[in-house]
Amino acid sequence: MSPSIPLARAAPWLTAIAVCGGLAFDAWLPRVGHSVANGFVLAVFAIALKLATAHERRSLFVCVVLATLGEIFLCFGWGIYSYRLGNLPLFVPAGHALVFATGQALAQRVGPRFVRGVFVTSLVGTLTLAAAGFTVDVLWFVLVLVCWMHRVGRPLYAVMLPLALSVEILGTAVGSWRWHESIPYFPLTSFNPPLLAGSFYCMLDLLVLGVGRLWWARSRAKSAEVAT
Repeated sequence: MSPSIPLARAAPWLTAIAVCGGLAFDAWLPRVGHSVANGFVLAVFAIALKLATAHERRSLFVCVVLATLGEIFLCFGWGIYSYRLGNLPLFVPAGHALVFATGQALAQRVGPRFVRGVFVTSLVGTLTLAAAGFTVDVLWFVLVLVCWMHRVGRPLYAVMLPLALSVEILGTAVGSWRWHESIPYFPLTSFNPPLLAGSFYCMLDLLVLGVGRLWWARSRAKSAEVAT
């Protein structure tokens, strides 16, 4: 793949290859699947870094760091889901970064109607699942509302919700991870996967964008000091 291809064009394809290939290796090779999937996804992630601009590369690295911390908290601290081998596969944080890059690329192509449609569908789906006894999505919808307050980022969050749900459906279907029915510390129950698992991706995106803006502001401030 030529370095002249911008990451925005390549990200959806790279993400599809990484997710489908990584999950296939993890599912079909029970003993060494994690290791093979790790190497495969990290290789795809390296291609993404090569195609990225300096600013995009910083965002991807920030995403990997924050995704790792979030996974440690959600998986081992809170315990709301677990991976097949009880560990945190290396391909997961890199996969988060690829999905983030894809969300940013696709968000540029959606309009207000799509954004409103995703929000309304999320609300209706949350209420429907709650009526059926799967109540945790009410909590995840609160996270969506927090992200939705950032108006500029709404197209990104609207893309991330169905995109993340697609990844979650694939991952849970092949058994790479599973969401626990009972949520620790809360009298809530979860479907596997929950409808709004993408709310965590939205929060991750919000944090990445926030850290990126701070990083960029500090870089500009340092450049200004050097210039003077």
